[in-house]
Amino acid sequence: MYRFYFNLPKNDQNAGTVFLPTKKHTMLPIVISCYACVAHWAKRLDEDLRDAVIKNNMGYVTMELPGDKTDPRETTCIRWENNLYDMLEWVKIKKFAHPNKIGLFAQGLPAVAADNLKHKIDTAAFSILNIPGHTADFTASIPTLYLQGTGEKIELLTTKKAPLVEVTRRENPENKSAELTFQTVDDYLYKASAQAAAEIVAWLNKLW
Repeated sequence: MYRFYFNLPKNDQNAGTVFLPTKKHTMLPIVISCYACVAHWAKRLDEDLRDAVIKNNMGYVTMELPGDKTDPRETTCIRWENNLYDMLEWVKIKKFAHPNKIGLFAQGLPAVAADNLKHKIDTAAFSILNIPGHTADFTASIPTLYLQGTGEKIELLTTKKAPLVEVTRRENPENKSAELTFQTVDDYLYKASAQAAAEIVAWLNKLW
């Protein structure tokens, strides 16, 4: 895996990292993972998804969103929407990225910002959103994959490999969107992160 670090050139100058299968890869589908105040249980899915994406010859880009938990929710989401737009514009002109195959992955409040952005024209090609308690919006103009747990308390893994859990599926073939609910695991899918990553990659592969 090849990686390099960056800061966006304008506005909040967000920091991030680009991960590619190799340095020479070009015109790849890209998943942009945006995060803020990441707890270790949310980070687990982010890392498993990164590894799964790279193994499937796609690129993975992380971006840090500014602010902290004391900032007002509404103004924070607006600021993050602008950050995400800046990020998409930056990635689209890079040689490693296919300009029509760039999308967002986010969890929690960053996912709310990404969810708002997906209704705007000329932004992401797809969205992967984990918003606890959020009902899937199948009217989105772009393919969107919604991920849900069942709100169970987070339990740390006692083994390296978690057992597979049942997944309830709702799909909208018209815009290639879907909602996956992972049964008996927490909202951030800590105990089903590898399984969720595999489901995400399978969904992405169907888009192309």
